[in-house]
Amino acid sequence: MKRREFLQRTGAVVTGGTAAWTASRGELSAAAEANGDRQRVLVTGVENELARRIAAALADDWNVLTTSTEQIDADLPFTKCSLESESEIQSLLRDVTAIVHAGCPASADRERVQIGQAPRQTYHLLQGAAATGVHRVVYLSSLDQMDHVDSQYLVDEDFQPRPLPGTGQLVRHLEEVCCREFARSRQLQVVVLRLAALISQNTQAPAENGAPVVTASDAIRAVRRALETERISDGRGIETWSVFHILSNPDQTRFPIQRAKRLLGYSPQS
Repeated sequence: MKRREFLQRTGAVVTGGTAAWTASRGELSAAAEANGDRQRVLVTGVENELARRIAAALADDWNVLTTSTEQIDADLPFTKCSLESESEIQSLLRDVTAIVHAGCPASADRERVQIGQAPRQTYHLLQGAAATGVHRVVYLSSLDQMDHVDSQYLVDEDFQPRPLPGTGQLVRHLEEVCCREFARSRQLQVVVLRLAALISQNTQAPAENGAPVVTASDAIRAVRRALETERISDGRGIETWSVFHILSNPDQTRFPIQRAKRLLGYSPQS
């Protein structure tokens, strides 16, 4: 499917395209330098607990801003944003050099609504990011898109996702496709982290051939590496697009993480 056709089908093409965005990369870089050495990172979807924990951990080394489409109480600087308004997004992204995009909490019960809403909001966010000079977008996707690949295979990042309707998986998949199209047009550098199911730090990992899981500390570790690694490329395809499987128990599952180890320096510690 061509990029414009995909964006039209998800309702993401808006009148005026990117022409309404006026901030230049040079202006943004100068503003960032004026704020000191700490780069400004925006974390979206902080109605989600993992996104909040990621934001709190990143605040040790970055100037972290947070946002959600819902009003929440937040310990870090927070701005409610619908991700539907160009002016709101332009203000939200002022001086931002990187985005950790958690998206909306995918829900099987609300999938029909979210399929139209979430990719459109992601499109608007990425459109603003491309126009205002954001250096990198880290999108937090889900490994459950790969659950239904034939169980006899070791499933690495070269396998195509097979999301099932009615599970909430389609929402994450469509947001991921939106990210991919921006990366392929070389408007943004996008790193996709397909996270396994989140478990408590103290939960015992499943036995051999069990379900893939990830602890919050390992997820945070992967996000840090995705932000810190200066050049992410293995000489395959487009350098602006990278996908990694992130889990804490790779040796007990069929989802290897060699690519994340080699290119990000990610190693689960949990």
